[in-house]
Amino acid sequence: NEESHYLGAYVMDPKPGLYEKVHVFDFKSLYPNIIRTFNISPETTNPNGEISIPTVYIEGKQHGGQKYSRNFGIIPQKIGLLLDERKKVKEQMKNPLFSKEELKNLNVKQLVIKELANSIYGVLGNKWFRSFSVSLAESITTTGQYLQKYVTEYLRNTKREVLYGDTDSVFTILKEKEDPNKVAEEINKKVGNHLQKTFGINESFIEIELDKTFDKFFIETKKKYVGLKDGKFKYIGMELVKRDTIPLAVKYQTELLNLLFSGI
Repeated sequence: NEESHYLGAYVMDPKPGLYEKVHVFDFKSLYPNIIRTFNISPETTNPNGEISIPTVYIEGKQHGGQKYSRNFGIIPQKIGLLLDERKKVKEQMKNPLFSKEELKNLNVKQLVIKELANSIYGVLGNKWFRSFSVSLAESITTTGQYLQKYVTEYLRNTKREVLYGDTDSVFTILKEKEDPNKVAEEINKKVGNHLQKTFGINESFIEIELDKTFDKFFIETKKKYVGLKDGKFKYIGMELVKRDTIPLAVKYQTELLNLLFSGI
């Protein structure tokens, strides 16, 4: 009987402070694409397999190192179908001839497909699921941690500043006048080559993209930050967005953040 405890996502200790021009890069469908890239499925588990899961060490304990065969697994196949379908729907949404109602329906469809693809990792780590496996679930989360740390290290080694990272997002300050989309292409090429050379994969589906750029960004601690983009604030984890915060505290924090972001 396997216990249902396994390694979770990586959340980096941030560099607290106020910053300008912070680019947020996201891994696209990180866990589903890890499953596709490393061919993770119950029937592909093989101690002599050609594909290896990266190894990470947390508090001296080793995680990862599982092996999978290259025979195309059922779960990676199904996830591939879902993600390919979602890509088609998102392309359809670019059609200017669609009405608002049609676009709304297409958006709902692509979100449903996204949730279905993401849910596969969740059920693999659920002890009530028929194919529950700590080894499978941890193969996915370990690889996620490895990729987050690998990209962070690469950015720092190439003279970019990484402020924070959480699960599938990296918050960074790039070199002056650097195109973030070109940086994403650079990272994807580096990651793809590295995974093929080091872990025996056939093809990398791991892809990072620019999600947003904050004009100003303040971070206090893990999962607690404020970003300003085009004059609009995005609050994550701050007291002013919590329902149990008293109105006076909301008022004072809002005023303090406005002063902070206005440079006073």
